Amino acid sequence: MDKVVRDGAMIIIDPEDRDLFDRWFYVIRNGDGEVTFKQYRENPARLVPCSNDPAHQVIPVASREYEVIGRVILITMSPDQAALD
Repeated sequence: MDKVVRDGAMIIIDPEDRDLFDRWFYVIRNGDGEVTFKQYRENPARLVPCSNDPAHQVIPVASREYEVIGRVILITMSPDQAALD
């Protein structure tokens, strides 16, 4: 998530909202049961990692090896995470 939020931030999801919309963020369960934070992008349809970790891979939507847990509706952080470096 480090491309979008700093370590320790909290994300709040709407588990009832699982429809994919371009550029929105989602919590996804991958085929191994791991939960991850991704951005949905169209053309081609894919779930893109929000992390600089090379182990986090793009998930093609056509693969169906994922489950949408919910759409991110709020990202919060504590004041000490907002330091301007």
